[in-house]
Amino acid sequence: MNPDPDQPPSPLAALLANPDDAKLLHRRALDLARPGASASPQRTEPYLHFRLGAQQSYGIAHALVDEVLAVEDIALVPCAPPAFSGIINRRGQMLPVLDLARLFGLDPANRPRGANHSVVVISAAGLTLGLNVEPPIDIAVYPSDALGPPPHGRLPTAYVSGLIQGQVTLLDMERIVTDLCSEGRHA
Repeated sequence: MNPDPDQPPSPLAALLANPDDAKLLHRRALDLARPGASASPQRTEPYLHFRLGAQQSYGIAHALVDEVLAVEDIALVPCAPPAFSGIINRRGQMLPVLDLARLFGLDPANRPRGANHSVVVISAAGLTLGLNVEPPIDIAVYPSDALGPPPHGRLPTAYVSGLIQGQVTLLDMERIVTDLCSEGRHA
């Protein structure tokens, strides 16, 4: 019953007025009321994908990503470690940029001369820094239980969260940044 005849019926009232829709809603309610049934969908996690080196696909938790920048130049810093690409100006602030491919000893990609650098700005281990990566960069969402065990390969297993679909290696950026900072203090 609609208390105000001048107002259109509510969407729920309209559904319940149709006997077929009402039966469907009742059946769904019974299914959800069964023990073990869940109304919530499977939990998923978003990841940012990119390439390092020539062919390898990697990902990081999207929660760590602040933004992705196309940068013309990365200023070199004299006497910096090889894995340190340099610094960029990010809205008036100097931002250190790390080259993960060099850090992990991967074969470099062939970037065309004059091409922009793709820099993923992250916040991890209390620091904000850029990651110099290769495109394509995209976001994918996976079920939380789809994460496979870390692959054995060039990367230290402590730096790998797991493997998605046997193709994308997920990096533990919190651990990587923490270890780099502690190495820098001991150098």
